[in-house]
Amino acid sequence: SRLRIASVSKQFTVTAVLMLAAQGRLRLDDEVHAHLLELAPLPHAVTLEHLMRNTSGLPDFLQMLRLGGVGLDARIDRAAMLRCIAGNRHLNFAPGSRFLYCNSNFLLLGLVVERAAGCSLGDFLQQHVFGPLGLRDTVLDVACDTPLPRLATPYLPDGQGGWRRALHGFEH
Repeated sequence: SRLRIASVSKQFTVTAVLMLAAQGRLRLDDEVHAHLLELAPLPHAVTLEHLMRNTSGLPDFLQMLRLGGVGLDARIDRAAMLRCIAGNRHLNFAPGSRFLYCNSNFLLLGLVVERAAGCSLGDFLQQHVFGPLGLRDTVLDVACDTPLPRLATPYLPDGQGGWRRALHGFEH
């Protein structure tokens, strides 16, 4: 069976960033704004390394959405999550001064990988990590409701005679 590994996938996102840095396609000390121009100005520079180490000071988009009344079961696509982060103009602390687990960091890193590599994060990992290692059943699927063969997860009827994955509604 395939299993959803949730936040364990963040290690693979960091691996992709490190691979692109080794190829000279980005640098760990690049400011995130250099890759994601849509982000609002922040009081301090936030680098890719800050994102990778959970020391960015950015607020977690899941917490921001929850404070706005959005539950984890709501269908939220990556564009909406990016808009949530992009509109933020504050930091919880100066980058590099503290550690705080933050989902925003890895959503942004995934987008940086996609823009630097010119393909989806899942395709990049398939080509450069999963495929070369012979991990035939390992995929990164951002879509939260696509049926996957042998995926051990709850499903609900989609109302059109098919099925959709249940529970987690965030494309992350």
